[in-house]
Amino acid sequence: MYHHTFSSVDKIGKGLLRSFDELTPNTGFKDDDIVRYVGLGTGHAKGTAVTWNDDGDSPYDRLGPAVRDFVAEQLADDTVRAKVPGEEFRLTVFQVRNYADDKQIARPSQGFHQGGGDHVLVTVVAEEDVNGAVHMLALAEDESALVFERRLGVGETLLLDDRTLTHHCTPFTPKAGGRAQRDLIIVSLARTDAEARG
Repeated sequence: MYHHTFSSVDKIGKGLLRSFDELTPNTGFKDDDIVRYVGLGTGHAKGTAVTWNDDGDSPYDRLGPAVRDFVAEQLADDTVRAKVPGEEFRLTVFQVRNYADDKQIARPSQGFHQGGGDHVLVTVVAEEDVNGAVHMLALAEDESALVFERRLGVGETLLLDDRTLTHHCTPFTPKAGGRAQRDLIIVSLARTDAEARG
């Protein structure tokens, strides 16, 4: 069991920030009526090389080049390489903009959950006027046993062991009326190398 936070701010450029503005609204991402903006991509990482799957239908937008570049840079980061064992992974990447206004409260997650892989990286790319959005980690066998509880800052990444921990992000509202929004990239890694299969 582990979790670790580190800065990814050096990997967040104008192209990545703009890519969230290009996402289209979507409902049903969490089986509810909340409107979110969602991009989805899958692929495979071997060492520091990432290949992307561009086939198949999805109800979500495809990941653009800026997001793909960010993920590749993040997976090559010395911190990630030191903390995540293995050389080959199946990737599932979500690019999500959650927002809250006078019509809806933002619900980034629906309670504690696991992503179904071995490791998860959650990065806050940007946010505006957010009140709430506290990230929480608990033991998978006992969700009342919290091991982490705090807000992540812009540019901060939370890396966690998805096999032994569950994660949750609390709802958020605008601090001062109007609209609040928060942009995230979530990367789920499932090991596919020989050691993981053995």
